[in-house]
Amino acid sequence: MHTSAHMTRRTQREAGFSLIEVMISLVILAIGVLALTELQLTVTKGNGSSSTMVTAISLAEQKMESLKTASYTTIQSEPPTAVTTSVGRTLVKSL
Repeated sequence: MHTSAHMTRRTQREAGFSLIEVMISLVILAIGVLALTELQLTVTKGNGSSSTMVTAISLAEQKMESLKTASYTTIQSEPPTAVTTSVGRTLVKSL
């Protein structure tokens, strides 16, 4: 009977987490959350870049379609096209 009481006390002492275990798990969790934050910032920047690229491709496709249906004399007499870059500069390209 004496041995079972000793075993009960021992298992009750070892039943919880130590402070060191809790601190280590919190550090690991914090590193994971910081990594997810960095990933979110990278994805947000990528989405902005993709949006700009889609707009540029759409404009280029529209211009190519208009050039396909136009005659050579129409293309020569067409005025230069102004293009605004992502940083706000306006470029005029003449053919």
